[in-house]
Amino acid sequence: MAAGDTDKRLKDWKWSSFPTYAGGRCPAWLETGRVLRAFALSEDGRGGKAYGTYLQARGKDRAAVASEEALKELRRGWCLGEKSFATKVLEGLGGTNSGRKKASTGGEVAREHGQAEAERLATRGLEALGLPIEPPDLAGRGKWTEEKTLLAALIRKRTGVRNAWVASRLAMGHEVMVTRAVRRVRESPALGKRLAELEGRV
Repeated sequence: MAAGDTDKRLKDWKWSSFPTYAGGRCPAWLETGRVLRAFALSEDGRGGKAYGTYLQARGKDRAAVASEEALKELRRGWCLGEKSFATKVLEGLGGTNSGRKKASTGGEVAREHGQAEAERLATRGLEALGLPIEPPDLAGRGKWTEEKTLLAALIRKRTGVRNAWVASRLAMGHEVMVTRAVRRVRESPALGKRLAELEGRV
């Protein structure tokens, strides 16, 4: 099967969710966020298109070679594939293991990349909101409650990090505060609008 045929089948197979990730309309019953979060991709059109384009490149790459074309589609340095393929990707991204304990190519590495993106969002978001960057400087009951609520919701929307990580990074106290923050933003149109504005700034 030629590469062009592979590409055509990926786009045209009506029982696949691929067209949705590649930029098509998402049916109400299809949950795409879980896949995107698992690979640290943003839960919007950009993340879906990056995932879709990457799958096209992988579909053409029958030898599972980590080509430049495939690597450039990785949103934050992670991919789908066998362990041997994941190792090639890590090496291609400069993550060689010489002189160190062999790196995991499973959930541990994915979590590390997710936390790196979460930290980027936290730093950029705090700067955009005019808040201190370091957790100790953010501490204090009732300090910047709404700002932290928005940023916690953004980090949970765009990454798969645990609530405990978010609560610690933003000095929010117990991780249940993150759950409440996400719910509060989801249920408030005004906060939802502010979240979208903040997301556009980071």
